[in-house]
Amino acid sequence: MENISDYNRLQKCKKKAEEKNDLKELGSICNALGELLSQYGYHAEAITEHEMEKQLSEALQDKIGEAVACRKIGECLCKLGQFDKALKFQNQYLALAQECNDKASKCSQL
Repeated sequence: MENISDYNRLQKCKKKAEEKNDLKELGSICNALGELLSQYGYHAEAITEHEMEKQLSEALQDKIGEAVACRKIGECLCKLGQFDKALKFQNQYLALAQECNDKASKCSQL
């Protein structure tokens, strides 16, 4: 990987967030790690980070975070040529995004 210093920095931050049990920060770091890994062609490793991001978002009941993680997993699966699996995650992303949009629309009408 060309930018190993960014990767190492993010790994250190991830470990600190795990030690503090800061799930929100940990999810953000997993997202950043997944993006970095995907950028350099490490799509399988990126999926692992985005899956962790998805689990953390679910635990935090963060639907937007969960949706983003699903989209990114789907993108990585596409790059790996796993189109059926990718479609499932992209459909999950769409459903979650629509759910968030519906809630936002209802709140703005109040």
